[in-house]
Amino acid sequence: ARRLWGMHNLPLLPRTTGDCPTPGTSPLPPQGNLESVLDILCHLVPRTALSSPQQVLPAATKLAAALAADGGSHVQVRLQALTTLYNVLESGEARHAVLLRTLGFARATGSADVLLPVIRASAATWARDLGLDRVRERELLSAAADALEGPSSTPRESAAEVQRLLARILASYEGVAGKELAGGRPVAARVVADFLRSGEAFTFDLLGNPAVASLAAASDTAPLHFLLKTMLVGGVRDFRATLAEYPDLLPSLGIAPEAALAKMQVMALAGLAHVNPVLTFEQIQDALEIRAEEVEPLLVRAIGKKLLEARIDQLAHTVSVSKSAPRAFGDGDWKALQATLRVWQGALERAEQIAEDRKGLLQQGLTAIKA
Repeated sequence: ARRLWGMHNLPLLPRTTGDCPTPGTSPLPPQGNLESVLDILCHLVPRTALSSPQQVLPAATKLAAALAADGGSHVQVRLQALTTLYNVLESGEARHAVLLRTLGFARATGSADVLLPVIRASAATWARDLGLDRVRERELLSAAADALEGPSSTPRESAAEVQRLLARILASYEGVAGKELAGGRPVAARVVADFLRSGEAFTFDLLGNPAVASLAAASDTAPLHFLLKTMLVGGVRDFRATLAEYPDLLPSLGIAPEAALAKMQVMALAGLAHVNPVLTFEQIQDALEIRAEEVEPLLVRAIGKKLLEARIDQLAHTVSVSKSAPRAFGDGDWKALQATLRVWQGALERAEQIAEDRKGLLQQGLTAIKA
């Protein structure tokens, strides 16, 4: 078995038993046998700890590298073997190395869909389970996000998980500064660019994140941060002025100016409704710089995106807003939400106590009747 740890690659094995060489040539095992052989190899790795514990990491690393090489053949078999290898290992360091290889292989072969449920269930505890510091956790979360950005049969679910992974990376920069914080700028720029491109995201919760805020301090990312802030706290006029100041910004992100303006108009409408429970069509038309006939379709779109709950009065040309989503959900919003939840919790506890008291009185009454 130890000779196998030195191999740098697995041979490209036949895809089906029908592809196997005829007797007399150098036979390669059919797929069923291949799975068995790889399963045995994977289970041999942790057994090296019995005689030489320090060899587990290099053995696992070499086998994972061999399994992940030349990914065009037997993709599912190799991916299953990598998963088996990860599961049989006990060393957090070895599991981390294998998981990185597995994610890279899934990205290269477009097979990350298989790993989506595992990533969704386990990513939050990788640092604890594998004993990772912040730097290595970020590396692993980034590799998972990269893998899930490939071709997918469930693009919406994969995209949502990518955003959760990147948000988790950004959260790890809370309370850091200097060079370490500067290292978070690429991830922050990626998250901001993804938000600007998205036709479904209209609320951004990370404006106050240190890594996102640090974008304003670098000359190459300052325009991106300025555009984000404009969309979250400014109006349509501010947005047009920003685009005029940085005409190359949207093309560099692959965003059509018309699509960005349409998104800004919806977000500005949500911002307007957040502070005005009753709006006239004329107010909306003036604030968003749109024609009169565009007001109602824009309201319908915002309601359809669940940014507003409102009643449109077509005769009076007004809209009554009962609920609206904030464009940026910051610390103040979280504190307000926590206060509301505490009030609800207190009300539920009081209701529970009243129910218990009435139950006690009822039991006393039944006891008295029986007596």
